[in-house]
Amino acid sequence: MKAARLGWLLRAIVAIATIGGASAALTDVAFAQASRPKVSTKLSATRVEVGEPFQYELRVTTQDTDPVITRIALPSGLQAVGESSMQGGGRTRQTIVTWQIMAAKPGRYSIPGPPVAVGGQRFTPGPLSVEVTASTGRRTSPFMLPGGISIRLGGGDDDDDTPTEKEKPELALPTAPDSLLFLRAVANKKTAVIGEQVTVTFFAYFRANFHPEESHDAPFDDFRTVSIVDEPGTQQGPLYAHAGQDRYNVKVIGRVAAFPLKAGVLHTGTAKMKLSGFRAGGATERESNDEVVTVTEPPLEYRPPGYRFGDVGQFKVEALVQARRIDEGGAVPVLITVTGSGSFPDTLRVPDRTGLEWLDPEKKENLGIQGGTVAGWRSFGYVVRVKETGSVDLGAVDLSYWNPAARRYETTRAELGKVEVTRKGLNAASSAQPVAAVDPGVVDPFVGLSTPRMALGAYAAVRPPFWGEGGLWWGLLVAPPLLVVGAFAGSLGLRKARERRAAGADSKRALADKALDEAAEAEARGDTRALAAALERAIHLAVEDATGLKSRGVLIAELPGVLAPLGVASELAEAIRASLLACESIRFDPDGGSAHDLAEQARGVVRELAHTAAATT
Repeated sequence: MKAARLGWLLRAIVAIATIGGASAALTDVAFAQASRPKVSTKLSATRVEVGEPFQYELRVTTQDTDPVITRIALPSGLQAVGESSMQGGGRTRQTIVTWQIMAAKPGRYSIPGPPVAVGGQRFTPGPLSVEVTASTGRRTSPFMLPGGISIRLGGGDDDDDTPTEKEKPELALPTAPDSLLFLRAVANKKTAVIGEQVTVTFFAYFRANFHPEESHDAPFDDFRTVSIVDEPGTQQGPLYAHAGQDRYNVKVIGRVAAFPLKAGVLHTGTAKMKLSGFRAGGATERESNDEVVTVTEPPLEYRPPGYRFGDVGQFKVEALVQARRIDEGGAVPVLITVTGSGSFPDTLRVPDRTGLEWLDPEKKENLGIQGGTVAGWRSFGYVVRVKETGSVDLGAVDLSYWNPAARRYETTRAELGKVEVTRKGLNAASSAQPVAAVDPGVVDPFVGLSTPRMALGAYAAVRPPFWGEGGLWWGLLVAPPLLVVGAFAGSLGLRKARERRAAGADSKRALADKALDEAAEAEARGDTRALAAALERAIHLAVEDATGLKSRGVLIAELPGVLAPLGVASELAEAIRASLLACESIRFDPDGGSAHDLAEQARGVVRELAHTAAATT
């Protein structure tokens, strides 16, 4: 019997140890999975025709760290003809990169996942497969597509049987730049305000078959652009237009939504395409015209307080307060969503009220093209710390914007309402009993009377106090050494505060230097995107070191005006703006500029900001 009990006890101990080990292992796995980034990929279609574009989407969700994404490597027969990316800020960051891909010949292709680096670790998603069939001629490309696609005439040059509904008089030209083939850019408006969408369409006019070999998009240096990939594909069959006395086939080869970033006479730049074709002879290059748009600020008259340049469109603000009753010292999650169309705001103006602290928001968005306009939603997730008790009014969030359709300013408003903040340890029963308040206007008639006598005796007059007695004497005696000690302590505290400030500045400066080192490494290995990201991070850290401003939350175009009151010279502020715009441009177009020149320019900006920080310390 004792042996049986002993065996049962040993089995129980082994089982408990096994369960504990498994629990610890599961905890370790859960922690590792929580810290790993989430990487997912998908294709917009798994079966396409030759010449039909499709999309490869890579979605990366990380914590506190921006991922480094390598350019996608496509198998022979597939070619990337466009690329776009979106990123949501905050503690949890989501990066979405989309490549537009097109096939030159039929077959089944396996597309390897592009490597993603996060915090020194490398992750590679699995491959995706797509089947490409021969072209039926029913599906056309909406892009300026290099390689593999031939554009052929809809009929003979002298075909007079063209349906009249396909003839486009609005595309006619008095003269033709070329007798066989030329490119043309057309903006839907010649004047706009900062942030107003200008749609630029690129056309190919041709009277000979041609085959695109290589293309370069227009630079749009002073615009923020979004490719409109759906609109051209809705075009039914070939179009025709006259240029001079000749009739040309006309095809839409690209459309871009461009948002001006500043006022002035802005140029889109020219798009270029290298072509080959039977009648065009050997390879030749064509270049579009440079469209010019005159951009102004929205009118000053009736401009509402708090309006930010670039907030242009039609919007609606909605708010969701996710807690209405909290304890003292707690926080309230607030989600504010902006829906509509146009140039969406990058920041919101939250209520500036005593007792409320709004932490930096987490941004998310779902934007796309609807009817030729950028539309969708962008959300801002805030955490609001409440430092008061009782019924606290959170106020309201206002968004003022310029409505280009109505040609007037409009404001949308979301009321946040009140939250109830309960004092910690408050006894409900005792709090129900009111406490009598002392009226400050009533004077106590017994003030100044001497203490009552407790026994009978002869009257003794009170001797007036001697000037050297009491607190006045001791105060005069102790005051000089206390003043000396206080002055010494104040000087020491001021010196300590300056040292702490210098230490904080040095930490930002060290991070900026580290980012420059990473930029040098990226430049050495030829990784232009990583170089631009590291230089952009170094500039933002240097700005925060010199001024205390978190410049990532400010539009690049508005930076010079924001930095001027903070003691930054106008030349340096303009150099900061130019460097950040160059970094943003080269991240999305690695071949659009000299990486070495950009690196030298950014290092110079960081050095000047370091001098500015030293001068203000």
